[in-house]
Amino acid sequence: MSPSQPVGLLLIPDISGFTQFVSEVEISHSKHIVTDLLELLIDANKLGLKLCEVEGDALFYYKQGDIPAFAPLVDQIDHWSRSFHSRLRLLERDTYCKCGACQGLSNLGLKVVGHCGEFSAYAVKKQVKVMGEDVILVHRMLKNSVVGQDYALFSRSLTNRIGTDRARNAGFREHQETYETFGEISMDYLDLSGIAAEVPPAPPRRISRPSREFHAEVDIKATLNPVVKTVADLETWPSWFAGLSHIEMDRSAPVHVGHHHVCVFPGNPLSITLEEILAERDEFTLVNSIAPPPMLKRLMVTIHVQQREGNVTVRFTYHYAPKFWARRKFEKEVAPDMLERARQSLQNLKFLVEEGPNFT
Repeated sequence: MSPSQPVGLLLIPDISGFTQFVSEVEISHSKHIVTDLLELLIDANKLGLKLCEVEGDALFYYKQGDIPAFAPLVDQIDHWSRSFHSRLRLLERDTYCKCGACQGLSNLGLKVVGHCGEFSAYAVKKQVKVMGEDVILVHRMLKNSVVGQDYALFSRSLTNRIGTDRARNAGFREHQETYETFGEISMDYLDLSGIAAEVPPAPPRRISRPSREFHAEVDIKATLNPVVKTVADLETWPSWFAGLSHIEMDRSAPVHVGHHHVCVFPGNPLSITLEEILAERDEFTLVNSIAPPPMLKRLMVTIHVQQREGNVTVRFTYHYAPKFWARRKFEKEVAPDMLERARQSLQNLKFLVEEGPNFT
């Protein structure tokens, strides 16, 4: 261990807004969300900062030697914030789950605390660690009285280094906190909530589908929500999808675009990837890609649920692109069986929803 005493930058982007979850599902899903967002922030490191530690919902960065100038430092924080909220919009569009973690995506924010000070760097099994009073202080700064969840908070020592006048002109406001052993610490903060407000909702995904298709549909005497809940919950599929034995999938992750699962039918497992989720007030759509059998180049299925007057219509549409030599054979020998299975599945779904959860 060979310590040094440089002056450098200490910077911590921290995800805020997660509540204390109780259920196993919420805890599991929150881990997936945090992992995705932290990996995004790591990839969005434009300044070449060194990552010292992943600390729960936060990343602890440092930079020895020269402190970045005002413009690149603020640009880094702007880039983090815009990337973060853009990813949240994508997660909101591409995730369908009613648990607290997934429903709380819009409540998440990003705060970044920064400090300029002295610290010692040392290596443990090639992993560089930093320590010192200033390291403690920047972590204390995460606990503060700044209102809101999207902001940058700099110690005055950092603001003085990068330019107090420039910081004031950019909208930084004076702030003070008192911490045990450190006393009163002068700081400056910048409200970043305007960036979150500027990021628009993610545009709808538009997945191209093969032009050839066949479909089956059923009317269910119900409201939209219980039908959507059943269709979107892959755990229920073996109870109504004809011939389906079970589903193999990662049950720790929420249902999201890119989610992969295997529907196991006797002697015929089907590899399926979720391509699109569209949830609107009166309708709900799932689009899945299915690993095509030898006769097809592509195979997809769209499950569309729509509220109508007095009932809900559920439609299964299979989209397929046959190989040139196999179209007639597929349409004559395979497609009718798929269509019959779809019709039987929809009747099972109708019975399950209309008669209640005791259907087996």
